[in-house]
Amino acid sequence: MKYTILFIILLFPGLALAKPTIVSSVTPIASLVAILTRDSATVTALDVAGGCPHHHHAKPSDKSTIENAQMVIYIDDDFDGLVVSLLADYKGQKVKISDFTSLDFHGKDGKINWHFWLDLNNVRVLQDELARVLIATFPEMKNVVEKNLSASIVKINELAKIKQSLKLGSTALLSDSLEHFFKSIENDQFRVFQVANTSLKNMQKLDELLGSNLVKCIVLAGDQNASSYSKYNKIIVQLDSENWVVPENANNVADLFINEYSKMIEQAKKCTVSSPF
Repeated sequence: MKYTILFIILLFPGLALAKPTIVSSVTPIASLVAILTRDSATVTALDVAGGCPHHHHAKPSDKSTIENAQMVIYIDDDFDGLVVSLLADYKGQKVKISDFTSLDFHGKDGKINWHFWLDLNNVRVLQDELARVLIATFPEMKNVVEKNLSASIVKINELAKIKQSLKLGSTALLSDSLEHFFKSIENDQFRVFQVANTSLKNMQKLDELLGSNLVKCIVLAGDQNASSYSKYNKIIVQLDSENWVVPENANNVADLFINEYSKMIEQAKKCTVSSPF
């Protein structure tokens, strides 16, 4: 058997060099995987558009992308419903992140919040979990993954240190997608997440809060209308807390997470206590 395999490799040398193909449902997770694999694997995301990844509409090409991948990584059946439907006949390695019990998916109210990757404590844990799965599935990448894991943890720790140094004024968070990002920031936070069909009474309470001296900064998700809150004369910050768009000129998604998270931190600095009101 080993001579047959050797003959095939000699006859088709490209087969020995073929990189594993790994598909993730969303770009933040794809980027974290690519940080670990770098050039040793081809990592792509199904949803490369902005906005909430929960509302991704599967395309016919998504089915082909999944069928040609050796590994598919997704968040949860409830969150990635359309992706899950494409995995019915998939024969490769399926990795469901919600199975990683070491991660904390809960918001402050105890409810599940699937934007867990915005909590850097979760990211450190996730990198360990992903490295373990990658090495088990692709043992030939063991040395590469372990080396890149160490380097990624250093970068994540650097981001965490910058976040911990932020001295933000009191903030009103108007989207639940922001919750995990603000977990590690020590400041007064009012979680007044916007929901559909909000009652008039709740709208009045929100108006009173945003107009009071209790709130110094209003923080919105990227898809919320900032002009609606200009009347309160507060600092308004919009953070891209959903699925990140991969730049057209990007060769891979490996640098996406660090770059986009750094942007979020810089945007959050507008809410610092010393900012003029």
